[in-house]
Amino acid sequence: MSLVTLISLILVSNLFFSQLAFAKLYVKPAKQGIVHVEIFSFAPAVVTKDFDVGNFYDFPIDVVLQSKGNISELIEIQESSFTLQSNETKNIEYTLTIKQPGIYTGGIVIEVEAEKGGASLVYQSDLAVIANRRKSMPEFYVLITLVVIIFSIVVYLKTSRFKK
Repeated sequence: MSLVTLISLILVSNLFFSQLAFAKLYVKPAKQGIVHVEIFSFAPAVVTKDFDVGNFYDFPIDVVLQSKGNISELIEIQESSFTLQSNETKNIEYTLTIKQPGIYTGGIVIEVEAEKGGASLVYQSDLAVIANRRKSMPEFYVLITLVVIIFSIVVYLKTSRFKK
């Protein structure tokens, strides 16, 4: 057997067995996708999303979730560390709080380890946020309306004093 054939066989079998390992870890959706948001001047945009993580191994696994990339400054994962029993699935919620326009990329890293110190694997579920400043300014109209209401109240109070 030639060296090239042996290396090819090792690479293919390694790829095959790593795919089998991932087949027992369930992440749905596998990629978190792209989130488009519009930001207002007076308040940040808040988006809540979720995904499922499941254990289809024959043993419990410890799961640790953390964010990666510049998306880390936006994301808060509700429960970032837990144990899944065999054939158990858990819904994970996370919140994105976007204050500034920009493009944020990265993902949620899912680190899994067998509960008794066995082998571990790491999977990244990619996520991107595209945040733009709102082109129309409804907050401007709200501010103008508040000023008009306050002005009307002041004028009413002033004129009612002169009537007495």
